[in-house]
Amino acid sequence: MPTGENHLGTSRYSCDVEFIGYNELSSGKYRSSVIEVTVNDYELPVVKMDNEKSEITSIVGDEVILTVSVENEAYYGNMSYQWYYLNENQEYQVITQTSQKFSFAPDITFTFDGILTNQRHVKADGECNGLTLRCRVIGLKVGDRNTVLPSNSDSVTLNFIQEPSPEITENPSPIMAQRSANGSVTLSAKAMTYKSALSYQWEARDEGENEWWDVYQGNATTLSISTSTALRRSFRCKITNDACTVTTDEALVVITDDTVLNATLDGGLSVEFVSGNEKEYLLMENRHTLYCEVGDVFNFSFATTNGNATTIEKKLIAPWKIRGYDMSPDGSWRVEFNIVGTFEYYGYIYAEYDNGVGSLQSVEYTHKNKPELLKLNC
Repeated sequence: MPTGENHLGTSRYSCDVEFIGYNELSSGKYRSSVIEVTVNDYELPVVKMDNEKSEITSIVGDEVILTVSVENEAYYGNMSYQWYYLNENQEYQVITQTSQKFSFAPDITFTFDGILTNQRHVKADGECNGLTLRCRVIGLKVGDRNTVLPSNSDSVTLNFIQEPSPEITENPSPIMAQRSANGSVTLSAKAMTYKSALSYQWEARDEGENEWWDVYQGNATTLSISTSTALRRSFRCKITNDACTVTTDEALVVITDDTVLNATLDGGLSVEFVSGNEKEYLLMENRHTLYCEVGDVFNFSFATTNGNATTIEKKLIAPWKIRGYDMSPDGSWRVEFNIVGTFEYYGYIYAEYDNGVGSLQSVEYTHKNKPELLKLNC
């Protein structure tokens, strides 16, 4: 049996041989001469796929770059690389061409660069899944004898897809805020895309309206809205990449206003001559006296201050009377007979102010002139 120690470096070995003859004289033991054996510690290449992913999805026409590195590269005098793909029989086959088709995707042409290097550039001209690659690394150890030591990287599977629609990751949220002269509120919208850049276009529409209009605030993921005036308006964002355009949910922005409605009825009847006998009529402002004749037609109205009202309605309302007789409530009057007397009228105003939350502040004002305010001489 060989003797000696088994370890790295140089060891001494001999062999004992025992033989048995026909008699004792022909039997015995024999030891061989001693030989020296040198044992070297050869390492296999430690290969690493730098992207550290087992599967990569890319866009058709885009280039995927795969890179392998050898952690113990300094141990070797030389390195060589060969890339393989997994065929339909689940066997790894050498890639030898820079442009190649495979049976699992016969209509797709794959382009390869860097066949014999540690970096592989891969492109596909169509949509497909399942191109699995790995790299075989061979290290040449220079010593007493040249030793070839191969090792394989982990495999990685490539999938190529068409540019997908943007994926919305953040929709704008509804906002309610109080009016502030120098304030603002901000909406935000975000999306993801595989390849192409994203563009953002904000849109707005007032409540109750169907038509959206563009808000020109640049290509931005955020939209700043002033709180200087009350409003009730919806906003949304259209996000576009090379594939298509998607639209976020709409968000209602309400800027409320606690302003008190200040439309008022000033009082003071005004008279418009409509038709008649073309006799000059006269409304003496200082005496509040109307001179007219039978057959004349007048429209009566009164003055108001609209203030901050967004909607206002004013009219004369019944009853209005001449010497106790009820007259037409529509604000017009035709002189039917000669009369000198007191004209009583009532004024009405209805005003609205939109405070931004959809509820309307409204106030009714009623004003009755003093009986002596207007006298008629007809």
